[in-house]
Amino acid sequence: MRAGARDERRNAAKWSNLFLLRHGESTCNEVNRFAGTVDAPLTSLGEAQAVRAASQWRGMPPDLIYVSPLARARRTAELLCARVDDTETATPILRVVDRLRERHFGDFTLRNKAFLQRDVGLRSYEQVLYGNSESLPDGESFGNFYGRILSFLRDEIHPLLLQGKGVLVVSHKYVIELLSRLVLRMKAEAAMTFDSRTLGC
Repeated sequence: MRAGARDERRNAAKWSNLFLLRHGESTCNEVNRFAGTVDAPLTSLGEAQAVRAASQWRGMPPDLIYVSPLARARRTAELLCARVDDTETATPILRVVDRLRERHFGDFTLRNKAFLQRDVGLRSYEQVLYGNSESLPDGESFGNFYGRILSFLRDEIHPLLLQGKGVLVVSHKYVIELLSRLVLRMKAEAAMTFDSRTLGC
């Protein structure tokens, strides 16, 4: 077997131990509003979604679960851990990581997404979310957001995957999308039509 093919298989095996899960429906998701760093809790549907995700888990539990500090992600992770505790396997280590917090959306925060698209135009809306734009006053720039998620992937996740550890990340829509893009080496423009649900996220 050629070295290139061996490396490719090793790389694929490494990433197969990484699992990404978005939190269940929050009170902001329910009304299609940007929550960002606002600590919106899960709805009853969101709790049911987290329980269903736990019940559908197949195979060994992950060695570590990394979770955003925001309540909707932490509650989702707690429900997952409760299911793992019911098994005879070791309970995974749960680590709350501030770098997994959702992006701060500045003036977009708590605004309805459909109304925003209408008001600013779809092209400007997508540029704010997936590229560098001056149209997000008081929010976290995409460059800063990209940097903190990339550093988390490089510094925290990657070394564990190289050790053969199973890692689950429980976080938010834009965090999960960006992690997926980085793992899949997708270009920025592809993110605008990327649906993380196709990866089970």
